[in-house]
Amino acid sequence: MNAAVATRGLAVAGLEGGYGSSPVLHEVSFDIGPGEVFGVLGKNGMGKTTLLKTIVGFLPPRRGQVELLGENVTGWPPYQVTRLGVSYIPQEKSIFQDLSVEENLRLALREPSRFEERLIAVAGWFPFLTARRQQRAGTLSGGEQKMLLMARALLTRPRLVLIDEITEGLQPAVITRLQDILAEECRTHGTTIVLIEQNVGFALRKVYGIQLLLLMLAISILAVAPVRSQQKKPVVIAIPVGLSGVNSVVAPAVVQSAQLAADELNAKGGILGQPVRVVPLDDESGPAGAVKAFNTGIRQDKADVIITMETSAARNAGTPIAERAKVPFIYTSFYEGRACGEYLFVNAWVPEQVVPPLIKFMTDEKKVKRWFAVGSDYAFGRGMIEAAKKTIKDMGGTILGEEYQPLQQSDWTAIISKIRAANPDGIIYSTSGGGPNIDFLKQLKAAGLTMPIGSLSIDELTAEAGGNAAEGVYYTGDYFTGIDNPENKSFLEAMKKKFGAELKTPNALSEQEYDGLHAYAMAVERAGSTNADAIIKVLPTVVFKGPRGSVQMNKQHHAPLPIYLAQVQADGKTRVLKNFGLIDPGDQCPKLK
Repeated sequence: MNAAVATRGLAVAGLEGGYGSSPVLHEVSFDIGPGEVFGVLGKNGMGKTTLLKTIVGFLPPRRGQVELLGENVTGWPPYQVTRLGVSYIPQEKSIFQDLSVEENLRLALREPSRFEERLIAVAGWFPFLTARRQQRAGTLSGGEQKMLLMARALLTRPRLVLIDEITEGLQPAVITRLQDILAEECRTHGTTIVLIEQNVGFALRKVYGIQLLLLMLAISILAVAPVRSQQKKPVVIAIPVGLSGVNSVVAPAVVQSAQLAADELNAKGGILGQPVRVVPLDDESGPAGAVKAFNTGIRQDKADVIITMETSAARNAGTPIAERAKVPFIYTSFYEGRACGEYLFVNAWVPEQVVPPLIKFMTDEKKVKRWFAVGSDYAFGRGMIEAAKKTIKDMGGTILGEEYQPLQQSDWTAIISKIRAANPDGIIYSTSGGGPNIDFLKQLKAAGLTMPIGSLSIDELTAEAGGNAAEGVYYTGDYFTGIDNPENKSFLEAMKKKFGAELKTPNALSEQEYDGLHAYAMAVERAGSTNADAIIKVLPTVVFKGPRGSVQMNKQHHAPLPIYLAQVQADGKTRVLKNFGLIDPGDQCPKLK
């Protein structure tokens, strides 16, 4: 963490933002340190809530910078901001109505083992919450629900708390209690507080220690100002990605790759002189979430392009939305192949590029002739296994068994029992990306099965997150951190410099996001416009030399790629074993010209 954390709580400089085309915030600036209280006063509709939502990341800023606890978090998604030690108490009730009081509180802690310890503090703040810990939260009164919100926000010992009109509708005695609690948090833990209030008496009351503790209360009245005609419209890049669900293991790395690429582009003056803004959106790793995320990105955020890694189910749901809106969609995930669209481009591998090299290696070097195939029960899992079966048959092998697991299930016991009974020479599997790989491999290891394993779905970050669960697994791909070229070394150094301890290992599901942003920028510069029809004509002519080497998507909207063989080591790290050279994707979308 930056050394500035010790002296800076929250710094906002020249912040501008709003909703869609409606401006609300105009050059808002302030700087407050640890243990200080910052009050925001003003009439309804003047932008107070908009300010908090922009700071936390629910709304993207149009201009300006937000620095939290020494980190520049401008444009970060909310989940990433909160990990810095930030709690946000919105004006609307945001408790989980059908969960118990205790379950609502537990959700706040990233370390569940500390719950009982922290519950002691809750008992001191609001004794009734601990007495009613098993009560359904939705049955609490309105005032009690606000106290639950406050307890949940403070349970984590946050370094910054953003509070939006907590006192509305509360009894005077309860308001006084809230003042005492916040004053104690400032005094004891150095908590920084940003407070939106209509109740001026609450905001100014000395119990906050404004004089006694030498804290400073800054008052900012926000007003709507005319829009500047010289303000440049940003190039908006929407990133619908699985921030929750099965892809949540790898999604943060995807967002980080996009943020680095955007920084690099902005450092060079943006795209056609316009700033680049990335907008991460949670597609919940599935089709329903993708529909919401694509619609939000296109309609609300006015995305010029969508560049992202998703599950195949999410991609299939989102693609028609992008096609109807005529928004270019660069899909950056490896997948089962043959997804085609006028506005859809793919810069990652398909089965024709990775399956034959992997099967041939395991057949020739590991002497696997009798196989057992396992997959997640959706388009990618089944598509990859179909490609593997064809290759195995062509190479004279046999399939002893073929089983599929529903996406949301994590118990592989029944399938592993069938593998044991079949006693194959080796296993080929294709789950969805992220966590399901580790669930399967951990249970396979626990069952004592040690035959060679080939994966068509694992990546470096997932393998590393699983510890030794994936030890020995072979897989092929177009990107590994061990690729030895100047571009990859520069990429890894830049990622480490930007994200430090928060860096998620770049991998074959995230690096392509970085390439995608740069390729799109080159296409816009070449076309001289962000016009979608101009971009889709130019994209197949663009060559971006990046961490994977030189990549160019073809007229069928897919890319010949360098393919490598790798193996997961005992510590979860991946070692590159062989370079197969450039492999063509074959006929993916022959109807495209």
